Amino acid sequence: INGMCDVYFGLAVAYDCLRQINNASEYYEKAIGEGILVPECYYFCACLYDEMDLGIDDPLTQKALKYYEKAIELNNEYLFAYVNLGTMYAKFNKDEKCLECFLKAKELDKDNSTNIDYNLGVAYGHMGDFKKAEYYYLEELKLDDPFESTYYNLGILYKDMKEYEKAKYYYLKAIEKDKEELNAWYNLACLY
Repeated sequence: INGMCDVYFGLAVAYDCLRQINNASEYYEKAIGEGILVPECYYFCACLYDEMDLGIDDPLTQKALKYYEKAIELNNEYLFAYVNLGTMYAKFNKDEKCLECFLKAKELDKDNSTNIDYNLGVAYGHMGDFKKAEYYYLEELKLDDPFESTYYNLGILYKDMKEYEKAKYYYLKAIEKDKEELNAWYNLACLY
């Protein structure tokens, strides 16, 4: 691989830090076009396209998916690539692929740095496996700083499981954590 890959990648990162997205993506793409083998290049470019929040059929969304996968191919222990790829699959209802990514991330995330238990709760809940969703949400709540939406999601989960007292408890916990959590207020009212 020629030295231009590193130059393009360096320029891309600089533009990315300045949030000059068009310039950043141009240089990430140039580095990729030159055949760069640095997983972060693919990951950072995928993040740019992912953040655009476009539809599944959009070419930039397809590139984001492809680039996350390439980052993982280059480094099969790339924790955040698995998390982001899983999140994209979740957004587009690709449940099996989502779960595969999140389970791999769980295996890699020794420090609980990604709220992966929360993500697994969401994935299993979406797939209708309420017991596994409950398990992972409760695991998330054991952390020193759990993802706040876990309380709200547990409220929804328990409502769906027809365990209304537990649902009420977790809606109230969500409100306790964030008084502006309007969905928790609304769902609590519906529960009553």
